[in-house]
Amino acid sequence: MKAQTARALARARAALEKAQKLLSLEMFDIAGRQAYIASLTAARALAFEQTGKAPKTHKGVKSIMHQMVRQGLPIERSLLVVLEYGFELKNTADYGEAERIQMADAERVCQLASGFIERIEQLISPQG
Repeated sequence: MKAQTARALARARAALEKAQKLLSLEMFDIAGRQAYIASLTAARALAFEQTGKAPKTHKGVKSIMHQMVRQGLPIERSLLVVLEYGFELKNTADYGEAERIQMADAERVCQLASGFIERIEQLISPQG
């Protein structure tokens, strides 16, 4: 594993842990945003490990992830949902009515992010 990939995965795990703590504090909008950031960071790590490029934007990450899946990357499309759902929550938290984000929304994105990051770690690990 490349050093930059390992650092990005560590940041993704830290962001997910922060999201889960925020969830327990009932800060649902911020928890959802952090879970999305965790997922985006993990996706960037995978992209860098596989292609040597780490897209900076949401659109770029989504594009490269879908491209890698089309090329045979064994990641379940159901796990990719976190990139879209999390992005919606992030936008609501940042630009919309953050108070509309409920516990169920934040819990869902945290669960999706956890599964997504776990799968990426499996794919990147030497046994992956």
